[in-house]
Amino acid sequence: MKKMISLMLSAAILSAGSSFAFAETDKMQEVLKSVKERIGTTDEYESFNSETYEDSERGTFYQFSWSNTEGDNRKSMNVTASESGFITEYNVWDSNDESRYSDKANLNGITVDNAAEKTVSLIDVLNPNMGDKIKVISENTVESLYENGFSFELKRYENGIPVLGNTGYVRINGKAEKITNYSMEYNEKLTFPSHDAIISPENAQKAYGEKIGLKMIYAASYDYDKKTRTIIPIYVPENNDTYINALTGEPVKYVYKDYINGGGGADRNAFNSMKQESAADAGFTKAEQAEIEKLDGLLSKDELINIVKANKYLGCNDKMKLSWYRAQKEYFDEKYFASMTFRSDEEYKYLNVNVDMKTGEIISFYRDTDEVYENPDKSADELKALAETAAKELAGDKFSEYKLEETNKDNKAYYTYVRYVNGIPYNNDTVTLRLSEKTGEVQNYRISYTEAQFLKLDGVISKADACGKLFAAIPYSTVYSRMNMNNNEASLIYVLDDNISVRIDAFTGKILNYNNEEYKKDVFKGYTDISGHYAEKIMNELARFGIRFEGEEARPDEPIMQKDYIALLNSVFVSKNPVIICKANNYAGEYRDAYNRGILLPDEADEQGEVTRALAAKYLIRAMGIDKYASIKGIYVSPFNDVTEYVGHIAILNGLGIVSGDGNGNFNPNGILKRADAMILIYNYLTK
Repeated sequence: MKKMISLMLSAAILSAGSSFAFAETDKMQEVLKSVKERIGTTDEYESFNSETYEDSERGTFYQFSWSNTEGDNRKSMNVTASESGFITEYNVWDSNDESRYSDKANLNGITVDNAAEKTVSLIDVLNPNMGDKIKVISENTVESLYENGFSFELKRYENGIPVLGNTGYVRINGKAEKITNYSMEYNEKLTFPSHDAIISPENAQKAYGEKIGLKMIYAASYDYDKKTRTIIPIYVPENNDTYINALTGEPVKYVYKDYINGGGGADRNAFNSMKQESAADAGFTKAEQAEIEKLDGLLSKDELINIVKANKYLGCNDKMKLSWYRAQKEYFDEKYFASMTFRSDEEYKYLNVNVDMKTGEIISFYRDTDEVYENPDKSADELKALAETAAKELAGDKFSEYKLEETNKDNKAYYTYVRYVNGIPYNNDTVTLRLSEKTGEVQNYRISYTEAQFLKLDGVISKADACGKLFAAIPYSTVYSRMNMNNNEASLIYVLDDNISVRIDAFTGKILNYNNEEYKKDVFKGYTDISGHYAEKIMNELARFGIRFEGEEARPDEPIMQKDYIALLNSVFVSKNPVIICKANNYAGEYRDAYNRGILLPDEADEQGEVTRALAAKYLIRAMGIDKYASIKGIYVSPFNDVTEYVGHIAILNGLGIVSGDGNGNFNPNGILKRADAMILIYNYLTK
């Protein structure tokens, strides 16, 4: 808990002779002097403010703010430092610094590696004498295309071992001359055990398998474009908050801070909204007719209200009136739900409830009731029995598939039941309840139940085999970690690389990503099929900045599809981010961005279509934002013998050196744009 203490002391406090105030002021001046020795002159700023805050775990911190807030030269600098003078926050802003917003491409700028080296030196000025305790982490596999700066992760190390949770970030300007933003979590009170007797990774892996281990669960893989999901068995860690001590080989469990927590889990609205549209007395499209057929047979609003009023757990009496109603459709199953809110101004009561519009099942509800946490009237056993009775009656036959999970230790009236299929849990499907500790009434309830095929467990690999696959694929190394949040003692533990999810296909043993698809680390080693090609140098250069085709084969002489050319243009003109042309791209989003930018009109969309050289020029000019000028008739002279359409577009691009002809005065406007030539267009634009 932070206690803010103003350092702008009033005359009254000063006259009171507060030794604490004087001591704080003296310390503030000492830290301020130390900070100024590192950040340079502050004479350019007109205003200065300071504050102090105390953190019960980390000590006292001083915040210093300098600013100019008027005129054309507005700027500010904010610094936070600990009692020792260690700078944890540093941010500068200058209204005249246009480089922060630069979208000018520079293929010959400072490399990421060079910028990282310069960042190390800049941080050493900010916090000197740290040696190798703060490392700049540069894991970028692509160079920065624009001149607006570089960002890096920061990690703390002790004895050459990383310290979990003591991390930060730094951003420097495009020329790598100065830090613009810096933030570092650095617990100076942490103590570290000896690292002389660390057990081997092999022994740690063995201990993990025997003392922590894996468990099998069901998990879903989603295809949002096709609106489908596949539910498969996977292995995950038995306990996500337990690790192997690197000195003893014994499991050590993370201990959370001892807070008094009176809050329960918040309801999550997992339903997507559906707009209610009235049907016009006109002909319907097939899509419209299909939707109308789905709506046929749903319960009416009055029928749904009666269901709510009749349910004893909802407490919706005659004084409570419907104040809000909305139909909603679940994304994957396309089931319809009614979301309703009832209020009673007379009794100050509120109820929100979701009801299945086909079956009348209560899916979730939240109601406000009187709640008392001190001296509850109901015992833990009574509450548990009441919760189970309510869950059985509300969930019906489905409840037989659910098992009670361990209740929240700080809230005995909150219960979660997890669905089990074929003997293993599916954590996406739960029944949750929260009861009043005073009356035992159900305050909120939710059920999720997936109607899908669950793969049978025939042929799954064993836990031991899954562990073997795990350690063969994911690095296992030592870190320091504060395992008990009630003290400042670090433990030396083994952890798996947190950049890779610990999810293992129970059939194949392959590592999965968070969508439960096979994990593949994209490591680009270069194209294998462009050696000697006329576009080799350009394609390799763009790949260095993350603009490339997926995989090792560029297929340079094949036609580029419209969707891929649009993705390239969006990368340069819309997102200004690297792009890898691959099957997994969100092409619906690419086209949406292209429409918004004016690169393409909706009736011109043809994802699988090819692009002529003339159309490629047209789309590029549109992306540049000068289509209306290029479309003016009668003012452009065609630079090529065979160009009669889009003359202005092609003439402008030729004048800029972005497109050229075949050397014989022809442009070949109806020729199909090749993948290599698309990259050449992008490169020529970026370098002009």
